[in-house]
Amino acid sequence: MTLLEIIFLFGILMMLIGRFYQLRYTTTDFDTFGHLYFSKRLKAERLGPFGPITSNVVASKAIPNPFFINWFFVHLFGIDLLTKINRSLNTLIDTFFSGVFFVILHLAGFRLQTILLALLIYLSTPLWTTLVISGPRLRSFTPRLLSEVLVMLYFTFIYVDIGLSEWQIIAITSAMSFAVLSSSKFGVQSILFTGLLCALIDLSLLPIIPLALSVLCLILFFRVPFLSSVKHHFNHLKWYANLNRKGLSYAANRSNLKGLWSKNRSMASNLQDLLMTKAKDKGPLAGSILISFTLPLIVLIFWDFQFFRSFEFSTPIMAVLLLFIVINIKFFTFLGESERYLSHVAILLTCGFSSIIQKYELIWVVAFLLIFNSLYFFNSIRILSKKVSAGKQTNDKITAFLGTLQPKVVLCFPYHVGSYFQILLETDHQLFGSILTDNEEHPITKKGLEPSYPYLDLDRLDEMSNDFGVNLLVLRKSALATAGFEGWNPPSEWQVIKTIGKGVMIYERNKDETDTFEKPG
Repeated sequence: MTLLEIIFLFGILMMLIGRFYQLRYTTTDFDTFGHLYFSKRLKAERLGPFGPITSNVVASKAIPNPFFINWFFVHLFGIDLLTKINRSLNTLIDTFFSGVFFVILHLAGFRLQTILLALLIYLSTPLWTTLVISGPRLRSFTPRLLSEVLVMLYFTFIYVDIGLSEWQIIAITSAMSFAVLSSSKFGVQSILFTGLLCALIDLSLLPIIPLALSVLCLILFFRVPFLSSVKHHFNHLKWYANLNRKGLSYAANRSNLKGLWSKNRSMASNLQDLLMTKAKDKGPLAGSILISFTLPLIVLIFWDFQFFRSFEFSTPIMAVLLLFIVINIKFFTFLGESERYLSHVAILLTCGFSSIIQKYELIWVVAFLLIFNSLYFFNSIRILSKKVSAGKQTNDKITAFLGTLQPKVVLCFPYHVGSYFQILLETDHQLFGSILTDNEEHPITKKGLEPSYPYLDLDRLDEMSNDFGVNLLVLRKSALATAGFEGWNPPSEWQVIKTIGKGVMIYERNKDETDTFEKPG
């Protein structure tokens, strides 16, 4: 091994250690409790990878979602062990598949230096590594990471030659696309859009044949739940597109870069806020800062496009960069975070970057990026180490107290107090809220009971109690002013039965017993 290869290998080992070290500062988050709950319901109801699962949410319908990864891991580990290891599971998966990519690229004839540099950049890139801004990708059990890995493997097998026949490639990639289509809604969008663009760029059907075969298998073996899931996802996108058109969705202003810099703050404060907070909410910035080599890669592609097109992964790279640009146009932002499309071919991107860098011996560019990535990572560790876990402790106390009560119908204000899914996972209570419901058909929407997410209309508390059996209220006092209910107090028949910390009150309705809805078995 050359000195440079030894340095790259040492950097990879340090990043792997750092990735596991940062997990000590994590807790099980809102989304993860949701996926653990889905896993629990799948096993309890003895369902297949599409469910549909029923939930303890009042007036909710069965949920026909793609749950293959939840289904697979809950049957592999059981819900108790899965809950215990959930914080480290995705990091373990990413580490394992980094090794798998090393082997595949080595068999395909890539230079050792190219592979090591590609893996080092992948493992150190902020959006794919640092827990402060990577969301649930590494820090907990969600399908997101495995979806990204499977899509990467899908296009890797299609575009590199490791001695397999075309039929073997189609069989392997069909299995991967089957897993993606039955696991992750965003993964479905990513593999579909990227595959179609690759087929158009290459004028070849190979990028979409395995995808078509897996769709055919799903229709043959899981026709009703699969088509219900597709319909549900399409309706959700249509609903979100409508919100986006009106400027009411979270994504509507992701491509708007106004207000990123304040004249009333110091440069250091502005930079800290920009890099660690605002960038993750802005698609163009997330792509160019948190995936730190994106802009240099685009420049290098135009610098020597002929060489780039001779590279094995040039087609999927062009496809996702085009998607990244298009989805940052306001009209298309409802299709999801643009940078996550880049994440679904992450190692392919870093391989392309590494190959061009080495051809032109631009080691100074690598040095700059690795220094930036390292400083970003250490700063995120500093932030994580100072982060107070009081919110998590409060949620645990709320759930523990609720576990001592007889089953009731609980309203959380806002939904995240007590962690909506944690209550569903760890207690027998029912919840009243819009999460896990049909957005347009649920009574909350029809009756206008949710003025703004994640807050229900407290002025109609008695109405919700009478109509839906709500008899327990978990209230974070500080949220009242935020939601426009400053000074609000519950009706006289609601009495405080528990105060947790300084700001969480639990009220019970002391009127005649309210009806409870039949919970799933």
